[in-house]
Amino acid sequence: MKYWLNLFSGKTWDEFLSYGGTVSGFPPSQKSSSKKVKVGDRFICYVTKIGRFIGVLEVLSETYEDYTKVYSGQQPFPIRFKVKPLVTVKYEEGIPVLTYRDRLKMFESVENPKDWSQLVRSSLRTIDPNDGDQILRDLRSQKEHPVIREYDRKKLYQKSKIPVFVTPKGIVTIPEREDEEEEDAVTTPPTVGESVIVPEVSEHTEIEYLLLRLGSEMGFRVWVGRNDRNKEYEGHRFSEISGVMSELPSISIDKNTKTIIENIDVLWFRKSQPVSGFEVESTTSVYSGLLRLSDLVRTVPHLNTDLYIVYPDDRKEKVLREVNRPTFKEGVSPTLSERVRMISFSDLRSKMKKGEEIGLRYLPSEWVSEELSESCEIED
Repeated sequence: MKYWLNLFSGKTWDEFLSYGGTVSGFPPSQKSSSKKVKVGDRFICYVTKIGRFIGVLEVLSETYEDYTKVYSGQQPFPIRFKVKPLVTVKYEEGIPVLTYRDRLKMFESVENPKDWSQLVRSSLRTIDPNDGDQILRDLRSQKEHPVIREYDRKKLYQKSKIPVFVTPKGIVTIPEREDEEEEDAVTTPPTVGESVIVPEVSEHTEIEYLLLRLGSEMGFRVWVGRNDRNKEYEGHRFSEISGVMSELPSISIDKNTKTIIENIDVLWFRKSQPVSGFEVESTTSVYSGLLRLSDLVRTVPHLNTDLYIVYPDDRKEKVLREVNRPTFKEGVSPTLSERVRMISFSDLRSKMKKGEEIGLRYLPSEWVSEELSESCEIED
């Protein structure tokens, strides 16, 4: 008997249950992998976006192909198995994957702990039997003695949208926030036997809050990316920070460029002009934020905005490699590495504390570019 990973979105999990919880399907690309699954094997069900294990299914049939409508989306998931649930729990009772960081063998295969998301990137990958048994036991305990953890309901049903625009500078895409489930998993193991609500806070959320507060204290109007507007940090709602804007000011840009700007993590404005833009890159590739900044530079080369990539300390070399890729140098002057400066998480935290000693509102506007950040350029 083997355990296999079975990924669901919030929508497909709901539809799986409403159909009776008797059929689990996969895309045609997994037809070959599906033939390795045997009757009696088990599927560990994982819901993306909120990053939780939510059930275990027993496989009752060999794989078969069926295009009968089960799921309402465009993808019919025709590579199917008949299954029966051994255990399922509600979303708020699901077990965040990172509660297992020091408990499951699967994490040992990840050289860098921050790359853990590769473990749950695709269905029908095998899970160590001991790991599978542990998850099954914990889900059964959850069923009997649930530990309640809040989750972002909007994120659960978030659609995958990647706008593509044709501009005079070429094709521009607005990358999605990369695997935001990485940012929201709790690191405290569940406590069986009591019902509690465990708040979920990520480094990404913390850093966004610090940048918003810093900009606000320095006298700027501030903007947070549309998807993050309802977040909060230690009881401070982003929408209630002094100077935070609910809409971008009227500036001379087209609709497509406005969409790019709206998706940048944090912006500081002086009157109606963006003077500083920050992308917080806590994900594995540190690439999506750079694409947003690159798109901004390409579509609005005349925009005189200081740009920053804010990164975890252990990913400095990764940031330098990515921002100096040839794709960010070709046909652009100045290049992205010449336009963007970088700020480490630890520098932001420590230098903000020092700034608070004299008062953040007294810091000069050039403090960020001259004292807080450093160059992304690599000397040849």
